[in-house]
Amino acid sequence: MPEATAGRCHAPVMPGTSCPSCAAELPTAPGFAAWCPSCEWNLVTPEEERSTWRLRVQRRLLDGASDRLVTELSGATRMRSRARTWSALAASLLALPVHLVTLGCFVGGLWLLITGWTWPLRVLGGIGLLIAVATRPAIPRRPKHGRPLDRADNPELYALVDQVAAATGAPPPHEILLDGEFNAAAVRFGLRRRMLVIGAPMWVATPPQARIALIGHELGHFAHHDLTYGLWIGTAYS
Repeated sequence: MPEATAGRCHAPVMPGTSCPSCAAELPTAPGFAAWCPSCEWNLVTPEEERSTWRLRVQRRLLDGASDRLVTELSGATRMRSRARTWSALAASLLALPVHLVTLGCFVGGLWLLITGWTWPLRVLGGIGLLIAVATRPAIPRRPKHGRPLDRADNPELYALVDQVAAATGAPPPHEILLDGEFNAAAVRFGLRRRMLVIGAPMWVATPPQARIALIGHELGHFAHHDLTYGLWIGTAYS
C-alpha cells in the first residue's frame, strides 16, 4: 500500500463504483470514504495536509508539547533511578554488618575448634559455628507450586518473552512457570537462575498489548538487579 495512505480522504464515494482516474475498482468500507490504492485518487496526501497554515501551527504546538513531556518524564525517571540507587546502596551497607557477623562467627568458631588448647575454647568455637550455620544466608529455592512450561512445548510464548527482553535490554528468564494466581512475578532461585511466573487468570484476562507490558514490567526486575539486592538485603533481614 502506498505511503500516501497516511493522509485523509475527502469526498465520499458510493460503493460499487470505479475510479474515475484509472477505472480500477474502489474498495469501500462502511463509515469511511473510498480512495483508489492504484492511483491514490480521492486521497489527501501528507503534503497537502501540511499545506494549510492552521495544521502547521497545530503540528508545531503538538510537537513542542510532546518534546516537553518527553523531557520532563526523562528527567523524572533519572531522578527516581538516582534515588533508588542511593537507597539500594544504603540498604546494602546496613546489611553488610549482619553478614560480617555470620562470617566472623564461622571463621572464629572454626579457628577455635581447631586450634583451641582448652575444651572451653573448643566449645565456644562450636557455638560460633552453630550461630554461623543458623544465620547463614538462605539461597532461594525453586518454586514448587505451578506448572513449568518447557521451551520446546511453548515456543511462541518463549519467543514473545525473548523479543520483549531484547527490546528492553533485560536478560531473559531461564524458565517460565504458570500458576493459578491473578498475578505475575519475577523470581530468582539458586545462585543465578531466573524465572518468570505468569498467573493463568491474569494472562487470560489481559489483552495482547497489555501482556507485552506485563512481561516488560516483570523483566525490568531482572534488568535493574532488584532480585540481587533482595537476596543480599533479604537474607540479612531474615
